[in-house]
Amino acid sequence: MIPDCQACHALMPDLQKVAANLKGIATVATVNCGNVHSVRTCRAFGVHEFPRLLVFKTGTKTNPYTGGAMKEFDKYTGAPGARALVSAVTDKLDDSQISHISSSSEHEAFLQQQPKLAKVLLFTDKNASKVLYKIQSVLLFTDKNASTVLYKGLSWSYTRRLGFGEVRSSEATAALLEQYGVAQMPTLLVVKADGSRDAYTGPLKAVPLRAFLDGHALKEPLPEAAAAAGPGGAGKGAAGPDGMMGEVVLHALNASNLTEIDGRHEMWLLAFYRAAEGATCSAELEKLSSLLREVQGIVQYGSVNAAAATAAEGSDASLLRQYGADVAALEADGCKLQLVLLPHGKGKAAKGDYARWAGGLDDFKALQDWILEQIPDFTIQLSNEVEADAFVKATADSLPPDAIRSAEDRRAPIGKVFLFTTKSSVPGMYKALAAQHFGKSRMLFGWATTAHEKGPALPLMQKMNVRKPPAMSVLLPLPPKPIGDPDSAEQQQQRPPQPGGAGEMAIQQYFGPLKFQKMAAWVQGMAMLTGMAYKRHAGATPAPEAHDLDIHKQAQLQAACYDKPSLCLMTLLDGSSGSAANKARDLIRKVATELAGQPLTWVAVDVSRQSSFRRAYGFESEQLPALVALSTKRMRFAQGAAPFGEASAKQLVTKVLAGSAVTLPLPALPQLVDGGEPDEEPALSAQEEFDLSEVMAEEVATVLSKEEKLQQADKEIEAAEKAKKKAKTTTKKKSKKKKSSKKSKKKSAPSPAKDEL
Repeated sequence: MIPDCQACHALMPDLQKVAANLKGIATVATVNCGNVHSVRTCRAFGVHEFPRLLVFKTGTKTNPYTGGAMKEFDKYTGAPGARALVSAVTDKLDDSQISHISSSSEHEAFLQQQPKLAKVLLFTDKNASKVLYKIQSVLLFTDKNASTVLYKGLSWSYTRRLGFGEVRSSEATAALLEQYGVAQMPTLLVVKADGSRDAYTGPLKAVPLRAFLDGHALKEPLPEAAAAAGPGGAGKGAAGPDGMMGEVVLHALNASNLTEIDGRHEMWLLAFYRAAEGATCSAELEKLSSLLREVQGIVQYGSVNAAAATAAEGSDASLLRQYGADVAALEADGCKLQLVLLPHGKGKAAKGDYARWAGGLDDFKALQDWILEQIPDFTIQLSNEVEADAFVKATADSLPPDAIRSAEDRRAPIGKVFLFTTKSSVPGMYKALAAQHFGKSRMLFGWATTAHEKGPALPLMQKMNVRKPPAMSVLLPLPPKPIGDPDSAEQQQQRPPQPGGAGEMAIQQYFGPLKFQKMAAWVQGMAMLTGMAYKRHAGATPAPEAHDLDIHKQAQLQAACYDKPSLCLMTLLDGSSGSAANKARDLIRKVATELAGQPLTWVAVDVSRQSSFRRAYGFESEQLPALVALSTKRMRFAQGAAPFGEASAKQLVTKVLAGSAVTLPLPALPQLVDGGEPDEEPALSAQEEFDLSEVMAEEVATVLSKEEKLQQADKEIEAAEKAKKKAKTTTKKKSKKKKSSKKSKKKSAPSPAKDEL
């Protein structure tokens, strides 16, 4: 909707009726597309005409591009009025979250197959055609021959929090009714984990029913992997770390890539396999990818097809052996993955200090622990206050020699990361975090344990305003203050005391989840925003050249961006702007150079004649150039803030890596039209998608004077009164004829079916 849309205002009463009628069953919401904070959301869903009603379907489906989950919606084009809108919403509800139980054996299997959590059971009077099982359960006894709107709505509202079953009354289920003491229909029971029951005795309305079920449901839904046994629960398991860039990337490497990573500090876990012509080993690689998502990005991951690597010009099997591959074993069983962990530091091939994983691909914790054991410890334990004070005062000379890039870096200020932990030894994840920043930023990593009362942890926590462990904070140097701009007395009082007499420092505490991907992205973001990150770490992949950035056709975009597992940073350009487009390319090339080594793909797309593509990502032509971060796996994207520039580009990457960026869904990946398309701006008009004559009290297209408007209003009011009287007369006549009819045949608007179980 938009504020000045008369048709939108006329529609509001009907929407309010729908919201009241479906309260507790479905969510009804309005979006003000005239609000600057909402306009991008509206464009992302292709909304350019108002009013526009979207009805989202229950559940998710598999995205044809990525294999991931996506939410489907339909544009409402039906009749006006609350009744029609209610029907459109309730028609989307199905009973796939309800297990239909038609015998005692099915009931027993239903209870046994679910996890030992609260279960809700529903009983009805008809046999069901099939049996479905869900992770939790509710049994309802009713005389309806089909699941009602209310019960279907509740089953979807409590997906993976409560399971819903339905027992329909029949000769086959008579024993169940007797077992549960069901004397009347409908009866709703919650069966607890210990087998005890709690009967619902309140009114059959959505709101009180939800209040009752809230007392038995899990506070948070179970992961989809845990729910895979039930209806709608089949999936690929855990989705991996949170956030759009929580993805763990398994890079496809070749012969040149192998020699390239030899000049980098990061540790790499390589998966060697041999897929001859016509083979892919895709099942094994997919299983490994799922495992690595659980392990998290504690090191870099790559896969190497031995057949392709040895076929490259100037390469042979000796190259693979240098990096730990057992070539003979690959010849015998090409799709049996060989996992080899390369050491930290440069010159990996010459060192020959690799380790082979001897376990399988079923236990992510075992693999994670094995990797963490191999990671060198670059952290500094702070055992007393003297060590803590020295750590705060430390300069770049305290960084490992190999991590210093230049003499200038040695003179520059550094940041300090503090971890407060209850453990007596350094956590493996913190070791991995310090190793990941080796040679990438001027950051020292220290930690203190609260296991020893006389240690420095508690005094430091007080000075850094940390309440309890585990907790992580970063101490960053502030830029020099301008001469003649002293702090006020109030500012000096508010600034935390600086331990050990250090210079001006800023303390920033991490408040996110204690997951490696989140923590690593947050520290990287702090380093980037404060200048602690090196412009480009040693051995990084070279920045893309101008011709590597530019995308003109869909096939190029597909290969460079859509088919890549990494995050894709797309710069949308107006190619007709000439120097402005070139300036944007240079800026993005500079940012890409500084962030080389991150799992990012950078492309520039000329959208001057690609209006559909541009609008799919929420931008109009006057907003170019613009930056978009796209996750093809999650089918979501984030938009860079205006104005377009180096700071906003870095900020977008930082937020996306940390999982804190606001992201929008994509129903499908936007496609470029080869050769371009006309740039026709959509009309933002109050277009009638259906007949609005019953709800509109004026003709929008006619411009009237005040006097004419008053005259027209009087006529319309008079006509409305006549129509109202006529309707009342007709209603009275009809009601006299129908007094003897059954109550079940009476109609009401909207339908009262929602109040029935």
